[in-house]
Amino acid sequence: MAFSLFRAVPAILFFASLASCTRTLRICNYYAPLVFLSWDIKLNAYLPPDRALAQNGCLMETFLPTWSGALYAGLAPNGRDALDPEWRIYDTKVEFTFDGYDGLDYFDVDLEHGVSVPVMIYAGDAAGGCGVDKLPDCPAALQRVNKDGRIVQCRRLAAEVPEYFRKGCPDMYVTANDGAQGTKVGTSQLEYIDVVIGVKMD
Repeated sequence: MAFSLFRAVPAILFFASLASCTRTLRICNYYAPLVFLSWDIKLNAYLPPDRALAQNGCLMETFLPTWSGALYAGLAPNGRDALDPEWRIYDTKVEFTFDGYDGLDYFDVDLEHGVSVPVMIYAGDAAGGCGVDKLPDCPAALQRVNKDGRIVQCRRLAAEVPEYFRKGCPDMYVTANDGAQGTKVGTSQLEYIDVVIGVKMD
């Protein structure tokens, strides 16, 4: 499977003039040598291509204000045509709805099925997600490993209680009933929203 490899994007590029009605996600990887990204859409048919994002690199995706969809971020190739079509189900899922109810933007980090990389979202004064690395403490029965034996996902199986996935991030979207506490709201006037994978070390 072919991926485009992205490294650091000079700041001047993403401050170029864009129509104020668009939303631009600036996605940065401070976590692993490579993080794999893929997308699903709900509304507005733009589907960004799969990417492999290098450590300390950033990329941008720009959307129309009515776009609604999800970003999957993980440590193994996770696109629709990956060898295992269900692989990305257990990756960290980030959901967005732009210009939604009352004209506001909504987002959440969804661990309902599992987790891979830690992700935080920053939209103006609103912030949400989980910056805790959960893979080192993943119970053995929930681990999913790649060919070299490295843990790349921690699955939330149906019979498992959600406490492990809430640890360190108590307001996470972990079950279907968590919408009110897991969803964050940003103003619809924002042009740029930051998606941070891992923690940037100054």
